[in-house]
Amino acid sequence: LYDKELIASLFEFIPQNMVIVLECGPRCRPVVFQEVLVEGQWSLRDDFSLKIEGINLDHVWQNMIVQVGNIIIDEGNTLQSQILIDEEGKKRKAEIAKLERKLALEKQPRKKKELFDRIRMLKQS
Repeated sequence: LYDKELIASLFEFIPQNMVIVLECGPRCRPVVFQEVLVEGQWSLRDDFSLKIEGINLDHVWQNMIVQVGNIIIDEGNTLQSQILIDEEGKKRKAEIAKLERKLALEKQPRKKKELFDRIRMLKQS
């Protein structure tokens, strides 16, 4: 639907805090950049809203990022560290799914065991 790298490049070329709202028909998706590209959920354009809350502009910006990415900040983490932790979790889940597909297609028992062990290790970390 859209190129994530192109959107991230746009944020890098314009060094401002901004929310981009991508539209496709009646649906829209907010996107912000904070260390990595933070994407919101697709929703109907009429249902989309962001609340402006905070005691200063930094807090307002952080609250907008939290709303867009539906981020839950664990105790002791900053917003940036939580975003990076969540991003690592997404990458791990994607790799697990990829390995599980390979496992389902693999015929050799030795390679199946290697894939299974790798999946188990990723799930434990």
